[in-house]
Amino acid sequence: MIWAAIRLARHPSAAGLNRCLFAIDCEETVAHLSIRLLGSFQVTLDGEGATGFTSDKVRALLAYLAVAPDQLHRRETLAGLLWPEVPERSARASLRTALANLRQVIGDRDACPPCLCITHQTVQI
Repeated sequence: MIWAAIRLARHPSAAGLNRCLFAIDCEETVAHLSIRLLGSFQVTLDGEGATGFTSDKVRALLAYLAVAPDQLHRRETLAGLLWPEVPERSARASLRTALANLRQVIGDRDACPPCLCITHQTVQI
């Protein structure tokens, strides 16, 4: 039997939400994802800077999801928010690409359990 848990801790600053910390425990593997939202945007995974974001919209997607971790976000809402100037079909394709990039950057494909809960209709962190 595999024991796994996700813990989310918010660290407020005087100006509001400073960063969200995610700790993913799966048997002997522990990965820590830290997201700094105030000041310069910064993401670290296990203490190392997370690199490989293909665009600022991928960073914006991560920030948006991290601010409301308990909320299910409809894909069409996210697509319209990030790509309002393009047709819905193109925006949804861009969202799929952004989610694939995000999963790669935060190591979500190998995480147990993954940080992102992605269905055909919704996305949640």
